[in-house]
Amino acid sequence: MKAVFGLLLLLLMAASSYGLQSVCDATQDAVCYGALGGPVHLQLMRNTTGHDLIFRNENNNIFMIRKKRLMPTLWFPQRWEVVAGNGTLIINPAESTDSGTYTVEISGSDGIVERHTVQLTIKEPTSDVNLSINCSANGERKAWCSSNGDSPQYSWSLDGRALSEPHPEGILTPPESLTDPRSAVLTLPEVIQGHLTCSAFNNVSSINNTQLLPSCTRLQSVCDVTQDAVCYGALGGPVHLQLMRDTTGHELTFKNENNTIFRIRTNGNLAPKPPSLRWEVIAGNGTLIINPAESTDSGTYRVEISGSDGIIKHHTVQLMVEAPVSVVDLSITTSANGEREAWCSSNGDSPQYSWSLDGRALSGADADLSTDNQTVLLKGCDVQGKLTCTVSNHISIHTSAVLFVLSSGVCVGISPIFISVWLAEIIVLTSLLVGGYYLHIRGRTTHTADEKQEVDLTPTSMSRRRRRSLEEVEVQ
Repeated sequence: MKAVFGLLLLLLMAASSYGLQSVCDATQDAVCYGALGGPVHLQLMRNTTGHDLIFRNENNNIFMIRKKRLMPTLWFPQRWEVVAGNGTLIINPAESTDSGTYTVEISGSDGIVERHTVQLTIKEPTSDVNLSINCSANGERKAWCSSNGDSPQYSWSLDGRALSEPHPEGILTPPESLTDPRSAVLTLPEVIQGHLTCSAFNNVSSINNTQLLPSCTRLQSVCDVTQDAVCYGALGGPVHLQLMRDTTGHELTFKNENNTIFRIRTNGNLAPKPPSLRWEVIAGNGTLIINPAESTDSGTYRVEISGSDGIIKHHTVQLMVEAPVSVVDLSITTSANGEREAWCSSNGDSPQYSWSLDGRALSGADADLSTDNQTVLLKGCDVQGKLTCTVSNHISIHTSAVLFVLSSGVCVGISPIFISVWLAEIIVLTSLLVGGYYLHIRGRTTHTADEKQEVDLTPTSMSRRRRRSLEEVEVQ
């Protein structure tokens, strides 16, 4: 029976060994880190032969090892296991309450007591790295990186080289354009190109996400309005409106709904001139430049063109000035039943959202999308990879991606593979326990029957002897 229960313990240990595992040498003063939810192995001493060990926290003795036997106290958690032969403490699964300062006391046959301290910290691993890269108005790129987990730190690399190293083309990153490489925000000048990688790490894990740096140009809108047209311009950027091809021999009048804004005479003079200094008219080719464009510039305009024959032609220009989409915020939440929901948002006017998984459009088999495409509900635990949200409007487009890495959580706990392994182990263990119990009961039943047989035979034998003696006396 002891062998059966020993096998049970080994199989349960094997079943719980999936995921992050932390091993720490705590045979002397040490600072150890363990992953939340994963097993933590602390080697407290090499060999317990001829030694006694006491493991305690600041207030109580938790367990003792004497003559290679474990002696737990009331403060010994059920999640803890001690291999008394080699002085190893296994915590599985590790919880945040296991963090603390512990003292190890080792005494030998000579009575000398040695002490050392173990500082144990349990941390949640980093996961779901969100990397977002956007263009600024002057052509620079700004990158934001974020991650789940305890106390994440960040580092950056470009095409496999740390950003603190010289650029392969000999271009040094200007210090004023590069924030701290260990921070979550990074600014890169336009000359830097390549694949940018953000690594999020802490003491128990590391994960990264890589994106190709976009080529950023200053937002500039050019629109052909030589006939009826709808034009879109970027807020804060220049907007070029081509009103006509050649003004020679023609007079052009530009109006809004109520007033004449400017007029180009046949001699090339402007009378009246545009009322705003932000508006510039190139009379020779009939181009209007608005810089910087403001939301008040939006509206419906009328272009009237007359020639020497007196015929007037006119067309309408609908101008819409929009704020470009900017920082893309992509967040993922996991509900209590394991469902994962991704939510994407962005600043800017009239943003439109689209999703992809590992470069392909997100399908209905992968997720359910909300009516505005801003939220997706991922189906099942097998949906993983690089999830990308793309936000766009008429004048700009930006993306943000997050890498899904499934760790110890609800989804992993109910995966089909884990359930299959777990059921197989339960069947094997049940068979061993039933078989062992059957053999044990059968052995006890056989032994009891033999004893009864011996007890019944003894008085019968004596009775026969007495009858034989009486018969012999009568005969005599």
